[in-house]
Amino acid sequence: MGWIVCIDVPDIAYRRAGFSIKQMLAADFKIHPGAYDTRNGNNPASPFFHRRARNLYAYCRANGRLLPMSERPEPADVIFFKKPGQKTITHIALVIGPGGKEGCRMVEAAPETVLTREPALAGVEGRGWRPQGIGRLLGQPPGGAP
Repeated sequence: MGWIVCIDVPDIAYRRAGFSIKQMLAADFKIHPGAYDTRNGNNPASPFFHRRARNLYAYCRANGRLLPMSERPEPADVIFFKKPGQKTITHIALVIGPGGKEGCRMVEAAPETVLTREPALAGVEGRGWRPQGIGRLLGQPPGGAP
C-alpha cells in the first residue's frame, strides 16, 4: 500500500477530479522559479517536488491564491501549517466542509493518524501545528482576478 503523507490527501482528491497538482506546480515553476526554495534539488525534476506542502504554499503565494486564516475556508481549499520555530510550511490539510466554531472540517494524513482522518482545527493545533493560511486552488483567486 505504501505510505501516505499530508500532501497526498489533496493530491489524490484533485487527481481524482481531473486536476494535477504535479503538472500545475511544474508549469508554475517555469513562470515563478524564484517563488520556490530550490535548495537540495527541490525542483520539478525531483519525484518529491509535488509532494512537499511548502511548494504548494509557494504556488498559492506567487499566484494570489493564499488567503489569511481570517477568511472562511471552502471545500477543496487547503490549510497550510507549521510548528513554532519552523521556517517553512511542513503540513497541509484538505478542507471538506464547514465545521461550526472550529471553522471547517478537514482531512489530513500525519504520522499520528496512520492513514487519514478528519480532525477539527483545534485538534491539529493541539498537536502543535499553527495554521499559516488558506490555499484556494480552484475558481477565481481572492480579489476576483482569474
